[in-house]
Amino acid sequence: MEATMKKTWKQSRIASLFAVGLMYFIAIFGGVLTYAFLPAGMSFLLKIFLADVTMTLVIFFFSLITKNASCYDAYWSFIPLVLVIAHVLFLKGISWVHIPFIIAITFWGTRLTLNWIKSFYSFDYIDWRYTMLQKSHPKIWLLTNFFGIHMIPTVVVFLAMLPYIYLIEIPAASFSWWSLIGLAVSIFATILQLVSDRQMAAFRAKPENKGKCVNVGFWKYSRHPNYFGECLMWLGIYLMAVPYAYAIRPIYALYLALGTVAMFALFLGISIPMMEKRQKNKIGYEDYCKQTSVFILAPRRKKNG
Repeated sequence: MEATMKKTWKQSRIASLFAVGLMYFIAIFGGVLTYAFLPAGMSFLLKIFLADVTMTLVIFFFSLITKNASCYDAYWSFIPLVLVIAHVLFLKGISWVHIPFIIAITFWGTRLTLNWIKSFYSFDYIDWRYTMLQKSHPKIWLLTNFFGIHMIPTVVVFLAMLPYIYLIEIPAASFSWWSLIGLAVSIFATILQLVSDRQMAAFRAKPENKGKCVNVGFWKYSRHPNYFGECLMWLGIYLMAVPYAYAIRPIYALYLALGTVAMFALFLGISIPMMEKRQKNKIGYEDYCKQTSVFILAPRRKKNG
């Protein structure tokens, strides 16, 4: 009876979404408590980071007790939204300097979080990459789960958010129109992700495309336009901060680029190779690779011969 009840709960989309929502509520509560009880004289950046780590630890705990590492999947896009909401409602005063960041992160985070909710069909779902990692290296799965799936992505997103977080505490004296270039890059990147995800879903929905690689729309010009869009989004966030960071101290503009570099490294060094390996058995994938850019949007190459 108990096994049947657990199975039914995991297969229910509504119950699963409610459970994940409760997990994130508890995680955010833990993050708020961490921030509130840290010494007042502590660096704002460090307090935000420690709150972020606390929330990640809570989600990791739930991942362990539910035996589902995909509890973390929504963290990537949802927690940056939480920071924006906290900034608007509770943290430092908002100036025109912050508006482009708020617009870009809200648009990106809302789109990606809603996409996760739409695709999350039940708590039985586990990302194929997590299953692969667990099966290929079972003895170190706990470490892989903690560092590779939970903590490293948290650190990468925190670093990518650093240009925004830094300027929450130290707003610039005057607005720089240069930051609108960064906003345009981020908005374009989010639209690129939105459209490419829809193109992929429409392609896969057709029975005749079963077993084939996606090669329509943006996918004709990049094998991973969604990943390209994700990296562009964070490049835009960095570009928004450049004029302000440089004005405060030129070297800061270099320091704040660390998150963007880490984001590109994560996708180019880990996510894309894993996806390429998974896709290599798709029908026509070899020719597709020969003609199509692996990352950036670029004109298709002509077939040899």
